[in-house]
Order: sequence, then C-alpha cells, then structure tokens
Amino acid sequence: MIYEPKKNETVGITEKLKEIAKLSLDRLPVLNSIFEDMAVTCVERFRDYCSPAFTAFVNQVASGDSWDLLEARADSIAVIFYCREWDARILLGLERRLVFAIIEAMFGGDGSELPFDGTRPFTALETRIGRLVCEFAAKALEASFGKVCEISLAYERTETALEFTTLGQSSMIMIEAKILFQVLDQGGVLFVLIPQNTMNPIRQKLERERRPLPSSYDPRWTSALTQRVSKAEVILCAMIEGKNIELDDILRLEAGKTIELSGTDQNIILECEGDRLFRGRLGQSRGHFTITVDAPLNEDLFLDILEGPLTET
Repeated sequence: MIYEPKKNETVGITEKLKEIAKLSLDRLPVLNSIFEDMAVTCVERFRDYCSPAFTAFVNQVASGDSWDLLEARADSIAVIFYCREWDARILLGLERRLVFAIIEAMFGGDGSELPFDGTRPFTALETRIGRLVCEFAAKALEASFGKVCEISLAYERTETALEFTTLGQSSMIMIEAKILFQVLDQGGVLFVLIPQNTMNPIRQKLERERRPLPSSYDPRWTSALTQRVSKAEVILCAMIEGKNIELDDILRLEAGKTIELSGTDQNIILECEGDRLFRGRLGQSRGHFTITVDAPLNEDLFLDILEGPLTET
C-alpha cells in the first residue's frame, strides 16, 4: 500500500526541508575557547577604566532565531559591526544591569548602594560608555578569532532599543554567547550575536579537540601541594616605596606631622618573608582599602617551589 500525503502535509514537509539545521555547539570546543579568551582580554582592558577588579566567565553559548534573541535583549545597549571577511553583521551588546554596574565602578562607587532598577531611557553618557565597552570587546573578539581565521569588525551604528528586525527583515539562525561580568558584587551579561552561516567555512577548525594537559608531573608532589603546602599560613605584606630621611628628622617628628611617600598607589609591592612576589595597585571595595594584583615579580621563586624535590617530614 502506497501512502500519498495530502496537499497541506506536502507543504509542511517542504518547509521543514528548507529549514536551516542548527549547529551542534557542543562539538565546537574551539568556539567556546574563543569566547573565553575574549572574556579574559576584556577583563584586562577594564583595568584602564576602573580601579575595582572585574571578573568574567562564559555563561552560555547557544543558537536560536535572531528575532527571538533580539526581542529578549530589547532593553540593552548594542553596537552593530560589519565583518568584511564574512559579509555579515555581528552584534555586541550590554544588558542594562551591566551598564549601570560599569558606570558605578568607573566613577568611584564602592557597591554599598543597591543597583538602580528602572526602565528609563539610557543617557548620552551611558550610551557612549556602552559603545566604548563594545568596541574594545570587538577588538578582543578579533584577536581571539585570529587563532582560527582573520576577521575585522568595522563599526556601523549603536542601538539603545533593539527590535526583532534590527539585523534584517527576515529571521536567521544566530549563535549567541553570554559572558557574565561582575564588579562590586554587581554585574550583568555582555552578549555576542554571530550569524550561524559564517561558522560553516571554518567548522572543521572549530571542531579541533583541545590538547590534553601534559602528564609529566609527580602525583605525590601534587597531592602534597594541595593538601599541605598550599594550606600553610603565611603573612603577605604590602609595601609602598618610602622616603629616605635623616635621623635628625626622625627626632623632630611629632604627633600630627605628615611624611610624604615617594611611591604611588599604582606601584604596591607584595612581599612574603622578604621575597618580592607581586606588583599591585591600591583600590577600594565596599568602604575598605584593597590591593589588586597586577603581575608576578619573582616567577623563578614559584618555579623553584613547583619543580623542587618532594621531601617527607
């Protein structure tokens, strides 16, 4: 017996065949690594604008219809870039909560007040800062994709009220990456929307397996480092460059006098038992002074500790 579908059934089957299949993003581990590298670069760039430390991680990478994704991000600041190599438009945006968190961190807030929770239009200053963040996030995305293929993102326009037709009159399958940023116990999402069809030419490069970690390590030393050495209590001292004075000046010191230091709050040295370990800078968080670690100073010391022989006591 041969089954002959009815006319409306035939139309339904035809429409399903025309649908574009979504990529299995769990089979593209390199794509997730690209967004992770982008997040790390953005955190480093925030140091140029904010003294409080930012943290970030990739919350989700998923695909969906552009109209649905844009409708969900209607209350955001977004910047549209044109990628010449892919002949496509890429959208980077900040949700409202992240915009307000960045504004407070940039202008000296300490996070003690509750974040603003309103639906007013974005001000010109907020829009400008949102564009600034999206622009250096786009540069970070270019650099991260550079490991797979060269791309260049050219600024087109800034949107403060996204609509479902922002990227075109017809819906398309998009890949959305959500990167969660946190500062001053507040935060929000920076999102990236990339058309799925741009990933097809580089799909094989995105499917490369991550290299396994080298296995040439001593498991006994690793266990001891985790269980005993890393839990040892040490005193970490923050040192700022002082001023050379004479003994007569010290004898003339009285209560209330001020000694001017030669160093600055951007050059704090962290020491442990006389060893200079890190360079940092002075900051504030929730009404307390803090020190943000910028870079290690004595990498050889750490290598000696990690590569030294294990002795039983």
